[in-house]
Amino acid sequence: MATAGNTELIDRFREFYREYYRNEIGELAQQYPNDQKSLYVDWKELQQFDPDLADDYRTKPEQVQEYAEEALRLYELPVEVSLGQAHVRVRNLPNTEPIRDLRHEHHGNLIAIQGTVRGATDVRPIVIEAAFECQRCGTLTRIPQVHSEFQEPHECQGCERQGPFRLNTNQSQFIDGQQLRIQENYAGLRGGEDPQYVDVYIEDDIAGTVTAGEQVTVNGILKLDQQSDGRQQSSRFDLYIDGLSLEADTDPYAEVTFSDDTREEIVSQSAEPDIYEQLIDSIAPSVHDNETIKLGILLQLFGGIDKEFPDGAQSRGNIHTLLLGPSNGTVDRLVEQGASVAPRAVSISGTETTSAGLTAAATPSSDAPGDDPWTLKAGAMVMADHGLLGLHEAGALSNDALAALGRTMDAQEVQVSKASQTQSLRANTAVLAAGTPSSGGFDQYQPLRQQIGLTPELVSQFDLVFTITDDDVDDADVADHLIDVARAAEGAIGMEHEHGTPPEPKSETASFPAPDEFAPPVEAKQLRQYAVFARQHCFPAITDAAKERLTEFYVEVRKEQSDEPGPLAVTEQTLESLIRLTEASARVRLADMAEEADAERAIEVMEASLEDTGAVIDSGELDAETIVSGEVEDASNEELVLSMIKELETSDQGASPEKLLAAGIEAGLSETEVKQALKNVKQRGKVYKPEGGGLRST
Repeated sequence: MATAGNTELIDRFREFYREYYRNEIGELAQQYPNDQKSLYVDWKELQQFDPDLADDYRTKPEQVQEYAEEALRLYELPVEVSLGQAHVRVRNLPNTEPIRDLRHEHHGNLIAIQGTVRGATDVRPIVIEAAFECQRCGTLTRIPQVHSEFQEPHECQGCERQGPFRLNTNQSQFIDGQQLRIQENYAGLRGGEDPQYVDVYIEDDIAGTVTAGEQVTVNGILKLDQQSDGRQQSSRFDLYIDGLSLEADTDPYAEVTFSDDTREEIVSQSAEPDIYEQLIDSIAPSVHDNETIKLGILLQLFGGIDKEFPDGAQSRGNIHTLLLGPSNGTVDRLVEQGASVAPRAVSISGTETTSAGLTAAATPSSDAPGDDPWTLKAGAMVMADHGLLGLHEAGALSNDALAALGRTMDAQEVQVSKASQTQSLRANTAVLAAGTPSSGGFDQYQPLRQQIGLTPELVSQFDLVFTITDDDVDDADVADHLIDVARAAEGAIGMEHEHGTPPEPKSETASFPAPDEFAPPVEAKQLRQYAVFARQHCFPAITDAAKERLTEFYVEVRKEQSDEPGPLAVTEQTLESLIRLTEASARVRLADMAEEADAERAIEVMEASLEDTGAVIDSGELDAETIVSGEVEDASNEELVLSMIKELETSDQGASPEKLLAAGIEAGLSETEVKQALKNVKQRGKVYKPEGGGLRST
């Protein structure tokens, strides 16, 4: 610290205020204490004024903080106002410390961290000066409360006896306090790492200014708290931060940074004629084929535009995608790779996630400061706000979690109840989910809902639903691709080792793929920057030509639906999905107008989704009723049962269910298959049963 005395340091701060913060202090004096209690000081301005004083603020912040606030109290004001309890809050430190890199060497230093609020307690009063009333003589003894442990007087200042004392709350001084749990952002994590966190204690006017799910920058003093089992102190200590200032990041993508060169490269790349192919090939290049699904994931990363209409109604811009397939790894790998390139992505598994872990919860908290009764904890959807939730094993979620997921996907927010109050948390999150049959593959004789555990209501929230089966796959192509991917990786590993070289062919006919042959054309970091740049700067409007093409497609599909009655889920919601996909396609080009080609690209993806969910089982795929109502249709069984009913019914009476069952078993069907087929033809309106009569065909 500077060698000058305390008075000189206080005078130095007063000089700094006069030179840099004259107007701000005048405004504080006018609004203190009801509307404003703090003077915010930019550390870089302090460094410009006095580098040594700025450095002292970082290395000995508690002492320098006292001088800074004393200088504020002594500042000459034009009005008669006392700033006795005003705070000086420093912000804009030159660098932030990663939460996982905090060490004991930082103890006592002023540091800055960035992260997301994972949990926040209720705001509760904290006593800063306790007034104790002697029960013998009535004398008040005031004890400053500067530590977390409550300090009581040793003896009365009046009668000099050791109590008893009663805390007089009316004469004591209180401020508000809150505890936050700040978790590091997912964007900075390496694959497989769990996010780490640190607890932050904030007081007075900054308490209650942020809530769970928000991204923040915290400036505070790192401190140590000795662990204890309640009976014995431990040699181990926990880290926490005494927060001096708190800034909510208004930019949801603050952790994704750009250089000028990066911006120029993105703009240049967006004009390349094969930009869609480059980006599609950059998503899960180790996964064979599935280009249309990868295009759907690409459009999901760029997203549509959030809209609010004149009547107050809102339409989300996020695109939700569901991948259904056997447990061969493809669907999970696509979800994993999609999440790896998305900004603010959170990956979870339905087997390990509760409803609260998925959305948010207000839970009683006995270990919070002051025994606060509630702690608001953000779940995965809230933590991924303005990003993507990668959901594996979606069917393993509980019924409560499935219902909560559906509500949040639609509303893009989470409602949390605390006692008699309800709080809303942002969850502007896209969902990329994988549903896998419990048996490992689809069984056409079992209801789909029983196989993957998803309700029709939830499935209807997805813009795109794709099924991935092995029926139309060339096994030789798959084997060739996967083995070459492995061989290329083997060559890359060899080159990374000292003296390593890629394998050499042993004959003229042998060949090995280059180590970088399957590397993505656009690296994950660059693709993430590209998507964020497009979301921040590109808000395309749909042209007349694109509108006409979308209208034409929608009317055509709706007409097919009316001509061929069935539960094909083509509604206005489908049209909204097409709009989002069209906008996302234009964003890939950084275009300000969504052209007809963007509409065609959106239709291409939607048609593939509708084909996957609308094809008949005869082709080895699932029909639309499979997706919407949770049933699986075997068309040949239905036709057989329907023909039997027509043979068994007469002009006077319908077919007997008992005779139908016997005829079906004689034809080689099981009892379950006959009953399932009968149920399906009834639901389709092809068969009915009048009261007191037999089965009749329509």
